[in-house]
Amino acid sequence: ASAQTPPVVDGRVDEAVWQGVEPHTTFTQQDPRLGEPATERTEVRLLFSNTHVYASFICFDQDPSKIIMSQARRDASLAETDSIIAIFDTFNDNQNAFVFGTNPLGIEYDGQVAREGQTSGLSFGGGAAGTQRGGISAFNPNWDGDWLVRASVTGRGWEAEMAIPLKTLRYATGDNMTWGFNVLRNIRHKNEQVYLAMIPRGFDIYRISLAAKVPGLSLPPRRDIKIIPYALGSANKDFSRTTDQVDGDGAVGVDLKWGV
Repeated sequence: ASAQTPPVVDGRVDEAVWQGVEPHTTFTQQDPRLGEPATERTEVRLLFSNTHVYASFICFDQDPSKIIMSQARRDASLAETDSIIAIFDTFNDNQNAFVFGTNPLGIEYDGQVAREGQTSGLSFGGGAAGTQRGGISAFNPNWDGDWLVRASVTGRGWEAEMAIPLKTLRYATGDNMTWGFNVLRNIRHKNEQVYLAMIPRGFDIYRISLAAKVPGLSLPPRRDIKIIPYALGSANKDFSRTTDQVDGDGAVGVDLKWGV
């Protein structure tokens, strides 16, 4: 849906703008009962503006007191905590995607995956427990995007909101574009993993070719130019010399980043 008035990203999905968005709610278990419906309801909503992608998640839980919260460090593993991981295949190539995740503490978990994660002999573990169970992963957690996320535990479970600037992403511009999209929810206290678009056992969220599709997107041209001025100064004194001379140095300049 299009966002005329952007939501307030505060970790509570209660703004009026969300109420007009039809949620995605059909989640299917990978573990422990492959192919069965999720035992807890999850609502996922997406909003697009000229500058941002907004995503909200309501993770209903019949007993919110059992929600497991651990790790408040950016890019910490999400395998041992209640968590959400979303992927955006912004070129709809079924191979590469941006990854964004969080837990009830609202940590920022992000990265990039290439060729469905099958390009390296290393297994990063990441936030999807499925990655730890096996398979070769090319998930790159060193990519840190510029985005905002907030989460909170509420009476109905826990919920989160994300605001992802379009300039943070790479995508094909134009009208009537399609993105791949999938969501993994980890219900830790039940050892249950559920997917918006079902992923067979033995694979994980990085199986991008099995993601759902978000069609009909109107995506503006990217204008990603960042100019950061800086000033550097230093002072050095050689205590082996008899004089009190202090040598100083300084420099000024700018860092320019241009997303071509």
